Amino acid sequence: MSMTIKSLREEEHLSQEELATVLHLPLSTVQELEIDSSQISDLVLDKYLLHFHIGYDDLFIGAQSKI
Repeated sequence: MSMTIKSLREEEHLSQEELATVLHLPLSTVQELEIDSSQISDLVLDKYLLHFHIGYDDLFIGAQSKI
């Protein structure tokens, strides 16, 4: 089952601010990617994959469902 960027962060009990600091990203980038990660850059994607020790296939990339 694929995980979302938000669920990965929450599983590690990190705030958006803490994750932004750890990944050396602007807070706004973390916030935006939790809503819609469909435009994530390769560089930022690599930061998430390395930090959370997951593979590309383990991460859901796309817009958050409104259901």
